[in-house]
Amino acid sequence: MIDASRFVGGFKAAVGNLKHRPKAVVVSPAFFFALDNEGLLAFKPAAFSHLGGPDAGVDVPLFGGDILVICDPRLARSGAPFRLPV
Repeated sequence: MIDASRFVGGFKAAVGNLKHRPKAVVVSPAFFFALDNEGLLAFKPAAFSHLGGPDAGVDVPLFGGDILVICDPRLARSGAPFRLPV
């Protein structure tokens, strides 16, 4: 198993260097926990705002306050800690 915490700095730089701020990023489970352990994830209630309704009753993880973090276990098999939009 890789030490995902060593990729946190590179992840922050990679997100910052993207041409457009992404709506979401995909991370491995280990990297998800590394981001959380570093205090870089905020959990906020999901809302059905596009439907004009109340919150969905679940909290979603956000990086930087506005980037949805999606945890995909398949990344652990590939050895890649995260995948950014192209």
